[in-house]
Amino acid sequence: MQIVSDYCSDARQKADYFKKMAQVSPSELKECIRDKQGGCFSRDGKRLLAFENKEANQYAVPDGVEVICEDAFLDCKSLVFITMPESLTIIGNSAFEHSGVVFLTIPDGVIALCNSAFSNCDDLQSCSLPTHLNFLGAAAFAGCHQLHQLIFPSQLRYISGNPFADSPIDHLVSISEAFRVVDDQLQTADGRYLIAYLGHEKKVVLPEELTCICDSAFAFANELETITVPSTVERIEPNAFSYCVHLAHVDLPSTLKEISDLVFYNCKGLREIHLPEGVERIGRHSFESCNRLKEILIPNSVKEIGDQAFYNCLGLKQIIIGKSLCDVGSHPFCGVNLNRMVCHSSHFKFSHHAFLSKDGAVFYGLCSDLKQYIVPNGVVEIRSMAFCNRRTLVSLVLPDSVETIGKSAIANCSNLMTFKSGKNLREIGESAFLDCWSLNLMDLGACPQVIAKDALYNIYLLEQDGNMVYTINDQLRITVPRGSKSRLSMLIPEYSRQIVLKSQGC
Repeated sequence: MQIVSDYCSDARQKADYFKKMAQVSPSELKECIRDKQGGCFSRDGKRLLAFENKEANQYAVPDGVEVICEDAFLDCKSLVFITMPESLTIIGNSAFEHSGVVFLTIPDGVIALCNSAFSNCDDLQSCSLPTHLNFLGAAAFAGCHQLHQLIFPSQLRYISGNPFADSPIDHLVSISEAFRVVDDQLQTADGRYLIAYLGHEKKVVLPEELTCICDSAFAFANELETITVPSTVERIEPNAFSYCVHLAHVDLPSTLKEISDLVFYNCKGLREIHLPEGVERIGRHSFESCNRLKEILIPNSVKEIGDQAFYNCLGLKQIIIGKSLCDVGSHPFCGVNLNRMVCHSSHFKFSHHAFLSKDGAVFYGLCSDLKQYIVPNGVVEIRSMAFCNRRTLVSLVLPDSVETIGKSAIANCSNLMTFKSGKNLREIGESAFLDCWSLNLMDLGACPQVIAKDALYNIYLLEQDGNMVYTINDQLRITVPRGSKSRLSMLIPEYSRQIVLKSQGC
């Protein structure tokens, strides 16, 4: 789709280039040199790979270091004072994310501040950007809630996405000839690309010369209620309006070919949106958690709907799907409780409260909150996320025709108590029954050939470092036909004591 600007693609290429420059390989870290303060360096001393002293209050990066690598000071919340050498040229992705720095003076030789370099530094109050800065990454200063002003230096040429989403920047000056600030909008100098919105207006009408709304441009614009997008706009980048919680109405132009990934993610106040004829793709999670959206008309031009595009749209009651839809990702309507769906596509149908392939062989997902559900006969494949988060579901029965259960297909059904499968079930996918805490009876019509290792796990604890601690469901009883117990015990040994034979054979 050749409507994306050269500016956008060039900025992304720069982001990828500098990201690679600041990445750390396992072998490099294994062979690193450490100083007494907790710094870990490459053998030549030019790259600061990591900082291991999370309790340090201050640190001076040694002379000669040219790159502070990705995640180097991540979560160093006690680190208030940081001194950087004149030799420094690159600060990597998330290098200081969630750190405690308050005042920043970045050496003039630094040419790149990568994505999320200083994001979520809640105590950061001021930052002096370097004279030779050429590239500023997306979310570089996102979530810095005490940062109010910045000055863009003259050599800045590339910004890969909104650098300060969810930060209260109210004074931005651009000395760079590549950018301008007009009506609280950070734009490229030609006015074609809107990089970030800094205002607090309830209603915004965008200028006619605009052709692209860049990644996260309006993200976290909490006061925004309505926006009019002009007909000159050809593309809206991912996350453009994410977390605009009061955004209620959007006018989109007929020039759009795609609703990008996560564009309206978590726009909880969105009540209505007209998708223009001409849109060919609705991206992944594009309307996730738009709780007040009641109905959606998917035009005839739409050919593809991405993974969980309407996930958790709790108020969505009616969907009309046009005739061209031919490709969908994992359950695009996961979590919705529909009253009505009309599907004109020759590839799909709505039947038995579910979205299915036209021939009924592929079950993409349940679209209603029910207590008991029997999957219709003829279904061969239960797709990823098909029943995910159906917390009203107590009983689920699969017919003999079902052969595979996809990834996370029945995950987070926290009130599901009984599950029964047919005699042809061959495969249970990754995390298929994750966090089905109430499940106490699994009646298998046959022993599957494949069961993913974590298919029946529950998350017991989410640790501070993000790692999950899993546990088995010790109340679960699994019944299988005679001759299947030993094989099933080999597939899920942690449940071997909970497997019992049925009273009659297969």
